[in-house]
Amino acid sequence: MASTEAIITGSSALLILLTAYSTAIFSFIRAKKIKNPFLNWVGGFLLCMGSFYLGIASSFIALLITGQNLDTHITGYLSYSVTPIGVAIAMYMGFKLISSKLKIAVSVAVIYALSGLVFWYYLYFDPDSITSTVGGPDELIDLQLVGLVNTLITVYLVSFAVILIPGYIWLAKISTGSMRKNSILLVIGYTLFIVCGYIDTRMSIVPIGIMIVRIIMAVAYIFLFLGFTRE
Repeated sequence: MASTEAIITGSSALLILLTAYSTAIFSFIRAKKIKNPFLNWVGGFLLCMGSFYLGIASSFIALLITGQNLDTHITGYLSYSVTPIGVAIAMYMGFKLISSKLKIAVSVAVIYALSGLVFWYYLYFDPDSITSTVGGPDELIDLQLVGLVNTLITVYLVSFAVILIPGYIWLAKISTGSMRKNSILLVIGYTLFIVCGYIDTRMSIVPIGIMIVRIIMAVAYIFLFLGFTRE
């Protein structure tokens, strides 16, 4: 039987996962409907970023069904395996919209994609890169990343903060109409994503605080979805 704390943290992780995956599916459907390939990138981005919570959500379901959490490393693999892909897609979309130059967008995306080789090596082959704590048999696993994997996650979040957010702010200033509105939505979405992601992964807060943070995180995915897909 899962504890109240486990139910709060697990269900809030499920909320984010379902929100992200739902918006990703809508993006893929809309891409096919209006024949806009860019929306496939949006769907891929939302899918990858939502997977941050795939491991915790899966472990929560396992705890409810079997009374046990998933293995620490399996939980970590589920949560972080597609992270570099999602970041590379985010950078590609960002530079494509901000600079309108495909070569620059592709070059930046490739750099971040290549960082994934280092990320994946340490994630999969350094057993000390993923650790966890479990408060008791009815508690949900709490993952911690250490070493270079943790450093790269920080680099990715900082990249969003110092590259994408200022870029979309600049785009909002020079644009009009729907482009301006969409850029503002993206600024809000990325800001909420970064702040909530930092609080969720770097700070120790009470379960109700985690639930509030993750509800806001789910809202961030909606802002990002609308910012990329509104006409």
